[in-house]
Order: sequence, then structure tokens, then C-alpha cells
Amino acid sequence: MHLANLARECAVHVFEPIRRNAKLIDASAAHNYLEKVAVNNCAVGDSVGSVEFTVSEDSAFSSMVGTNRVPVSGRISVPILTSDAYLNENRFELIRVLKFDLEGAEAQVIEGAKALLQDKKRRPRLILIELYESNMIPFASSTESVVDALLSWGYTLHKVVNRNGATAPYEYDLEDNLYNFVFLSTD
Repeated sequence: MHLANLARECAVHVFEPIRRNAKLIDASAAHNYLEKVAVNNCAVGDSVGSVEFTVSEDSAFSSMVGTNRVPVSGRISVPILTSDAYLNENRFELIRVLKFDLEGAEAQVIEGAKALLQDKKRRPRLILIELYESNMIPFASSTESVVDALLSWGYTLHKVVNRNGATAPYEYDLEDNLYNFVFLSTD
């Protein structure tokens, strides 16, 4: 919501698989007069169809695979789509910012957005992503694999260096225990 408020002239597309959370996001957008926020009640990944989604007692830890960080309250079946399919269906010409926090499914979302991320005309100039190694293990992926993919597609890795949001180039090091990464397009 903060980004939507800062860039009111831009459309913001939100993907939230938990219906209650999607409704809360939609209500928050309406309450804050954010007219260009589109809330999609679905998951995003590397396939189109449906997927079983693990809902944790604290929904911030929910994912397609349980994170084992907090107790699970249930499982639901939700629609899933790829970013590439969504963007093609809605005929987006340019994505400025891509932000995601997926509790481990980041590699799958990157795979489902591969066409976009390799398209130098349409791809986002800024990607904000949380990568937590322990959550990625159940997905048979790693922080390093996501970082390597984005670097190979022409992004540079940065880290936030102060509370004002300033960034500086960064060489990935698993030992640093950083979770929030900034990728900038080199185009």
C-alpha cells in the first residue's frame, strides 16, 4: 500500500491467495482512495491452474509449502498463475517495479516471469525481493539460484544501506544473513 500511495498515477497489481487478506487489501486501498490497485485472489508461481496453499496461524508465514516457522491452521486450494500469463492477458507494455515476498517460492515466481524479466523493453527496472534460505529449501531452491538467475538476465544486486532507503552495490554472501534484496536493471 505504501508504494501505491507514493505512485498514485501507476497501477498496482496485488496477488494474495488468502481470501480474507485479499479483502483486507482491497478495503485498505478503498479506504485510502487508491483507485488504481487491483487485488487478485490467487497465488503466483511457475504454472497455471490450482495449487494447495498452506495457511499459517500468522498468515504472513503462509506459502505453497509450510514454512514450519509458525503453526499451520489449514490448507486451501487456490488458483495459481504465472506473471508472464497475467501480463500477456492484460497486455502490459511496461512494469516499473516488481515486489514480492513469497515465503520460499521465489524461484518458482522468477521462472513464471522469465519472459518478462528477460525482455529489456518491458521488464521492471526495480525488483524488491525477500529471500530467506530456510523457506526456500522445501522448494528445492536457494537464495543463490535466484540471485544468479537475476544477475544472468542483466540485473545488478544492491542492498539497502540506511533507513532512508539508499542502496549500494552488493556482492551476494550467504553468511551476511541479509533477507531483503534490491535488483536494478542495467538497461
